[in-house]
This record gives sequence, structure tokens and C-alpha cells, in this order.
Amino acid sequence: GFYLYRLQKYFFHLNTSIYILFHFKKPINTIIKIRNKKYPFILEKKNGKTIEIKSKIQLSFILKKMENMFSVENNLLTIKFNSKLLKFTNYESMELDIFSQKLYSNLSVKNKTVIDVGGGVGDSALLYRTLGAKKVIMIEPQLVFFESAKQNIELNKELQNIEIHNLVLSSTIGIYMIDHKQSGSLGEIKESKENGIPIPKITIDKFLSNYHEQNFVLKMDCESCEYDVLLSIPEDTLRKFEHIFIEFHNGCLNISQRLEKSGFKIKILNSKLTPNKRCRGHLLATRNKL
Repeated sequence: GFYLYRLQKYFFHLNTSIYILFHFKKPINTIIKIRNKKYPFILEKKNGKTIEIKSKIQLSFILKKMENMFSVENNLLTIKFNSKLLKFTNYESMELDIFSQKLYSNLSVKNKTVIDVGGGVGDSALLYRTLGAKKVIMIEPQLVFFESAKQNIELNKELQNIEIHNLVLSSTIGIYMIDHKQSGSLGEIKESKENGIPIPKITIDKFLSNYHEQNFVLKMDCESCEYDVLLSIPEDTLRKFEHIFIEFHNGCLNISQRLEKSGFKIKILNSKLTPNKRCRGHLLATRNKL
């Protein structure tokens, strides 16, 4: 479906206000505490339960009524997902919606090897392992996310067989001078010849040449690298993927046309118009059987 960011925000605020009104003591005081964001602070529910809010992410899953799924104790986030308990020590940049809304679960990964491009702090890699992926090969260019992913994956030893790489996928091979100070908390990266730190830049076909498989699953959430990578990918490499899940950041017509031309069936899962008039959303592509 197609919807506007601003309307989405207003609906969330309206639903949150109604939830607070009916479930928390002193609703106005509760809203003021939430807006001030001076952690930690105490909220008191009408059932007598008091909650100490220590972080933005904890507040998020309480306001989204997901307390049964998420919990934070001693700075450790625990997520109940698919009959497993996932643990995260670095989680402030995580998108909880990939667990609560099960959006990434649209991808069929059981007994497959998943190429996870834009793996963040390892949350999507661990999610796919809980869904039955036999292996996840994760790519994350930002060093702070990469190091956090290593720690989070180590915390979940029973879900090993996750391989992680600190590099940039591109249409060319070389060195990318990543500026970690200018790169954003949402995953977007910036290059600086003067202040950057060198990391490998590689094409997806060169990267996959190290693996001798045919039916990979690809997930891409790399803040616009999807255009550079997918529009330049060789045909024989593209056909190595059975399913492709993409978060697109500036429309998907050119990507959809390329994938359809290469024998994929396209399904737009959602799309939305951002305040700067860019179309963002999620696309699922499934390779047609030969």
C-alpha cells in the first residue's frame, strides 16, 4: 500500500495518546515525561505496576504494546521470537519492527544461505537464523555496527554459522574511504578522501565467487546502494538468487524492471512518500522456475 510519512506519524501519536489515557495514571504527566526524554524516569500504570524507562528503545516497545515480546534488564535486550530468546547488548540502532511486524519474515530462508547486505548490529542475521536459514553471510560497512554485530552474535552462541564482513558493495572494485564520523545512525555511509578509513569495496559477483552455491537468498537494506549494486550485476550472478528482499530508498521502477527482465516475479510489499518526496518501501522478488 501507499501512504504518507506524516499521516503515519500522526496516527501513531493518536494511538499512543489513547493508550496512555486508558492505561497510565496521570496521563498528562506521563506524556510530559515521555516528551522530555530524560532517562531514566518512572511511569505508573493504572493496574499499579511501575516501570522504570531507561532508554528510547525500551520506551518504544512499551508504547507499541510489545512488552511480552521485548524486555531490557541490566542493559541487555531480550527478544522472544519464533520460540527462541535472542539477546542483544548493542541495540539502540535496531529496528524492532523487523521482529514485531514480521516484515523480514516474508523471505523464505529455511535451509538457505542468506546474503544479508546492510546487516547493522546483527539483528536481521540472527532473525534469519531463527527462521531456519542454514547460514547467514552478513555485510556491514560501518565499523561501529560491525563491532556491535560481532558482540551480539557472540551472545547468541546457539545461533552461530553467521559470517560477517566489513566492506562496501558497489559496481566497482577498490577501496572505499568511509567517514565514520559523518556516516549516520540509520546506516547511510559517507566517503571522505581526507578523513576516511579504508575498507574494501567489491562487486557482488566478485564477492559471491568465494562461495560455491546457486540458490542464495538476498536481503538488502543498504541506504541506496541497492541501485548501484543491482543495476550493474551480471545476469548469471543475479540468477544465483532464489529470493531477493530489498528496502528501496528512492523508488523501485528501475530495479523492478531489471529483475523482471531477468526472470523474477515482483511484489511491492509497501511504499511510502517521505517528507523530501522520495518513495521508500520494501520489494520482494522471486525467481521464476526455469
